[in-house]
Amino acid sequence: MPASASRRSGGVDRSSIGASREKRGELPTRVQIPPGRGCSLERLREASCEGPWGSPGLRRVACKAWIPKSKVRKGEGARVDAKAIVLTGTPGTGKTSVSARLAEALSLDTVHVNDLVLRERLYSGYDGLRDTYVIDIRRASRRISEVVTTSSKEVLIEGHLAQLVASRRLVETALVLRCHPIVLKERLRRQGYRAEKVRENVLAELLDVCLVETVRAYGPRKVAEIDTTRRAIDDVSKEALEALSGVKRQLYVFDWIAELDAEGALGEFLV
Repeated sequence: MPASASRRSGGVDRSSIGASREKRGELPTRVQIPPGRGCSLERLREASCEGPWGSPGLRRVACKAWIPKSKVRKGEGARVDAKAIVLTGTPGTGKTSVSARLAEALSLDTVHVNDLVLRERLYSGYDGLRDTYVIDIRRASRRISEVVTTSSKEVLIEGHLAQLVASRRLVETALVLRCHPIVLKERLRRQGYRAEKVRENVLAELLDVCLVETVRAYGPRKVAEIDTTRRAIDDVSKEALEALSGVKRQLYVFDWIAELDAEGALGEFLV
């Protein structure tokens, strides 16, 4: 099956929640997926002053990115220890676009979790009924750790399952992209998702699945939420850079259930 078709077929579902429980020893090492860091000051300055993309505002923000003092090695050849940034969120929230901008702005290596799993066959089988591959969490986690620790650059780990396979000890910051369920529903429809997958992913966003998993994996101090609802990619990327720098970091600010209830639209998502 072509990776592109397989990627489109899947999304966050109950199995991805189960994988999070598995990490605590409650469930087998299985989760279904669609088939388909603090950064060095030198790199940030290059990105902010000479980068080929983005507005002056984005370049200014990149210049201010945070470097934890505890991670800086003193002496000749000093550099920041290898660390990772996690970029996660329900399918359709804009992870691919934002990851491209961040990687270019900060000269990061990027790991797209779904692509890595398919390319290196880090799955335990294929669920024909759900049209999804079943990721092997342990093998994928080990491979991600190898990539991060051996990379000469800081690493951006992108994917709606990134929080399940990126070790807490390697992750400096985790960004969770959010989107209003009504807007997300339309995005997924335009992208060609099947009706059942649209509903599944929208419900996951409504119930904060990626956020809950990410906070559980890394703790609230490492996590920030970013709203992508009806926002330009430059605006979202700027806020992501601000979150990485510590200028602006927010958590637990989106209550889609309350918003939909106030709008009188909650019922259509609960049928």
